[in-house]
Amino acid sequence: MGLKADYEKVMETSADQFKAAYATWFDELKRKVNELNDPQARKTLLEEQMAKSGFEKGKDFTSYLDWKKNLPKVLEAVDKKMATGPSGLVGRKLEQILKDKTAKAAFEEHCKKTLNTDTYIFATTKMKPKDAWDKYLGPKAKFPVDLSTNGKLQKEWQELGQDEASLNKEGASALKQAQEHAWNDLDQDVVSAFNMAQMRTLAKPDLAKEQKLVQTLAMALFRQLTAYEKRWADYKPDFWTGPKTFLNDLVGKAAKW
Repeated sequence: MGLKADYEKVMETSADQFKAAYATWFDELKRKVNELNDPQARKTLLEEQMAKSGFEKGKDFTSYLDWKKNLPKVLEAVDKKMATGPSGLVGRKLEQILKDKTAKAAFEEHCKKTLNTDTYIFATTKMKPKDAWDKYLGPKAKFPVDLSTNGKLQKEWQELGQDEASLNKEGASALKQAQEHAWNDLDQDVVSAFNMAQMRTLAKPDLAKEQKLVQTLAMALFRQLTAYEKRWADYKPDFWTGPKTFLNDLVGKAAKW
C-alpha cells in the first residue's frame, strides 16, 4: 500500500472507534438525563455534558477532524511520484514494461546490450510455427532461442520440425508454450537486471512541494487531535492515539524527502 492508503486505513479505523466511544458515552448520558424528572434540569444537564464531553458536534468524526479534505490528495501525488522513481521498479514485470513506451524502448536497448534481443522478439511477436522453427528453434535457426531448460518442450519441437505437415497442424500449441517459456526467461532474469540498472540511474523524485504541504497539513491535524484529546482522554476505545502516531511518523518521513 501507498501513503494514501495507509493514511485512510488509520483514519477509517479511528472513525469507527470514535463512533463506538460516542455511542457508549451517549447511552450513559441518556440514562443520567432520564433519571431527572424536571424538564429544565434535563435540558441543562444535556447541554452541560455535550459542551464538556468533546462530542458536541455529533457522531461523525469528520465534524471534529476534516481528514478527508486535503491530505489524501497530496499523499496520492507523492505515491505517484514515488511509483515512477527507483522504489517503483522493484518487482516490475515484462508486461508492465511493455505498456510504458519509455520503459519499453529502454528495455529493448538493454536487450541489445545483453544479447537478449532474439529471445525478446520471439517472445513478443506473432508468427507461424514454420517461421518459429526456421528462425528461432530449428538446428539452422538464424536467431536461436534456448529451450533446454524445458526438455519436454524441446523434444516436442525437434519432432515437429521433422515434418512440415505436423508442424502446421500441431505447432500452434507448441509455439504458444515456447513463447511463454521465452517470456518467463525474460521475466526471471533479464527484466530483474534491467530493473536494477534503472534503479541505479534514476534520480530521486522531486517532492519539495509535496514535502511542505504534507508537513503543514499533518501537523494541523495533529494539533486538532491534541486539542480534543484533553476532553476525550477518559473515553474508550482510544481513537486518537493511532492517528497522532501516524501523523507524527508521516512528518518524520516527509523530512527525508
